[in-house]
Amino acid sequence: MKLIKIGVLAILIALSAVTFTGCKKYEEGPAFSLRSKKARVVGKWKVEKWIENGNDVTSTVNMLSPKYEFKGNGDLIYTITFLGVTTSETDKWEFSSDKEKIILIDGNNREEWQILRLKNKEFWLKHVHGSDTDEVHLASIE
Repeated sequence: MKLIKIGVLAILIALSAVTFTGCKKYEEGPAFSLRSKKARVVGKWKVEKWIENGNDVTSTVNMLSPKYEFKGNGDLIYTITFLGVTTSETDKWEFSSDKEKIILIDGNNREEWQILRLKNKEFWLKHVHGSDTDEVHLASIE
């Protein structure tokens, strides 16, 4: 009887592994998370990497020390610091209906950013506008 239970448990583990591997929503993962998508987005983020049209422009972008705070109420606080002066702006954010994109809203301007990776400490986005493509890798500050 004990051997049958071990066999059943092994089969359940194998099926779970196959099932969760197939549930990958974002191109770069994760395949599975216990936290909701919103819970993973909400928080404070800094730029870890910024690629513009295939070129790494991280050092140029980071001269402004950009920080992003996604709030649970849909507010997005964007802060930059340049020459010792810090400026903040509050915009809005929301998910697309399929939760594969983040929509950033600045007044009447809406930008859709494809979510490439959404983990507790990593948030990767891609935005195509005309012939230009930006890929941004954000890292959790907290």
